[in-house]
Amino acid sequence: MRVVIRTDSSSAIGTGHVTRCLTFANALRNCGATVTFVCRDHSGNIASEIADNRFDVRLLPRCTGVKTSSANLYEGWLGVEQATDAVQTRDVVQSCGSVDRLVVDHYGLDESWESLLRPSVGGILVIDDLANRRHTCSALLDQNLQTDTAVRYLRLVPADCRLLNGPRFALLREEFHRTRLGASHSRFEVQRILVFYGGVDATNETVKAMTALQTLNYPNLQITVIVGPANAQREYIHKVAADDARFKVRENVSDMARLMAEADLALGAGGTTTWERCCMGLPTIITAVAENQISIAEQVARAGAAVYLGEPSDVSGPRLMEAVGELLTAPARLSSMSERASSLVDGLGTSRVVRALYEMQAQEAPV
Repeated sequence: MRVVIRTDSSSAIGTGHVTRCLTFANALRNCGATVTFVCRDHSGNIASEIADNRFDVRLLPRCTGVKTSSANLYEGWLGVEQATDAVQTRDVVQSCGSVDRLVVDHYGLDESWESLLRPSVGGILVIDDLANRRHTCSALLDQNLQTDTAVRYLRLVPADCRLLNGPRFALLREEFHRTRLGASHSRFEVQRILVFYGGVDATNETVKAMTALQTLNYPNLQITVIVGPANAQREYIHKVAADDARFKVRENVSDMARLMAEADLALGAGGTTTWERCCMGLPTIITAVAENQISIAEQVARAGAAVYLGEPSDVSGPRLMEAVGELLTAPARLSSMSERASSLVDGLGTSRVVRALYEMQAQEAPV
């Protein structure tokens, strides 16, 4: 199978879309697929990480200034009009030969873009979780926990579109399922705290959390702080950690599953990392650092797997410490959160999505 993935990362977009697509791409490659990435050369992008994973990555020229519409406020993330992006992407697709699947993970793209690419590929898989625009695709993946799954994409996708909905399809690396098998999902005491607010952390939640945690009168705590590749406060974070022996700062993390399995409590954002934490049964205090994270955080909190504090403007240092303090003294609640988180995600979602793509290709093959 030959696959092209259209996704972006930047200081504004963050790194989550590229990260989950890399997970998907590695799983596809393990099954024999050839994968090419198409990304725009935005400021703060992590295209180098794609190349480090030995994938062909084609960069579209950097552009800015596109006006957003009321129908899709994320169009500004593209940097160009959808029609322009479609033509540029189509040129790359056609240079790759016969492309079996085009994977689209971008809030700034909808059916107008997809309709221009569809004649050039065997089929389109859209990765979405907003359900705020129409798509013309053969399959759609929404890995988030939703209460309206049955009708969420009604009238937004073709009638024959295959829907892959819910955390059972969460795109996690194989290491999470493997580590999960040997991990305990019963936390009764907080000794180790993990802090990670994404690859960019544009709202500076990491420093906020570290400053708050410094006030804890628990000298034996071990606090691991993960700094993403595009975090502008990297040097300051190291400086804050140097003043408190309980802190350890990690960069370029390659053992996230192990770190989550070893932690008793996490402080983090509400993006795709949510499903990694759930897979490890890790209770979390969540701040939604982007609009699209609000629904995820609300649903996971409603399921009893996390504490949701709100958006950055809602989360002060004292409010964060109040939430941490409540869990430090509530072992039964901590254990319940761990068990409920673990029940949401089993870590096999990526293999399910890969299998679905190959099944679709087999069904479309001529007899």
